[in-house]
This record gives sequence, structure tokens and C-alpha cells, in this order.
Amino acid sequence: MVWSEPMLRVAARFGVSSSYMARVCTLLNVPRPERGYWAKLAVGKAPKQSPLPEPRPGDPLEWTRDGALPKRARSIPKPPDQRLRGKRTVKRQLPDRHPLVSVAASTNKSLI
Repeated sequence: MVWSEPMLRVAARFGVSSSYMARVCTLLNVPRPERGYWAKLAVGKAPKQSPLPEPRPGDPLEWTRDGALPKRARSIPKPPDQRLRGKRTVKRQLPDRHPLVSVAASTNKSLI
């Protein structure tokens, strides 16, 4: 878009300033026309458009106006494993008293 019309018009489409749009181009590593390009183009002496470089690992590939991270399609969660559903743990019966209390009570009848 920045090579098809001046930055002022491109920025107006997104509702931002041209300087902000230039910073977005820098962030995304998008080459943009140099100063005076549109005047040179009008007289037929514009330099050639710079090619878009290959993205490097970690380079941002998308931009949103509010600066939020672009939404990614989330994968569908896997269904729960059916094998785990049938297994149930058996609860142990707890004694009425702890074994140490039972031993202490049998040796000293005043604790009961």
C-alpha cells in the first residue's frame, strides 16, 4: 500500500498519522518510498520499488491499530481420555482413632 499512494492517504485509511504509519512500516520491516518519491514519480524519474525482505525468526508479521496482538486460531481441544473415566479410586476406611492415641489410651486410662 505504501508504494501505491502517499503515506498520508494510507495512514488515513487506518485512522492514524503518517508518522505513526511510517513507524509501523519500520516495525514490520516494510521498505517505504523515500522522501520526494511521489514528485519524482510524477515526472517519470522515480527509483524502483525496494523488494520486501524475507521475514526473520521473531519478526512481527501483522499489525493491529490498537497495538493488541493479532488473534490466532486456537486448536480444537482434545476430548478427555475415555480410559480414565472408568477408573475410580476406592476410599479407605479410616479408623475411629489414630493408632498412637489408641496405644496411649490403653496405657493411661485417664485419656479416654
